[in-house]
Amino acid sequence: MTLSAGTFTAPTGTFTVGGDWTNNGGTFTPGSGTVTFDSTTADQAINGSAVTQTFNNLIINKTGHILSCGGSTTTLTLTVLLL
Repeated sequence: MTLSAGTFTAPTGTFTVGGDWTNNGGTFTPGSGTVTFDSTTADQAINGSAVTQTFNNLIINKTGHILSCGGSTTTLTLTVLLL
């Protein structure tokens, strides 16, 4: 998913990202949706020139691969909810 201009609002429900998340100047509005990173064949990255990335609900469903934070994104904050 590459965002370079404009505004993208997460759809209600789950939005699945199978590759990297790159934000180079657009605006991502998380809304009430859930973003899922689920590639089982490759590492994935949250990166781009945006300094912060905000997700309402974030699911990392990966086996044997990592999700990294890079580019200008210096902070990824996760709030863990134990059910």
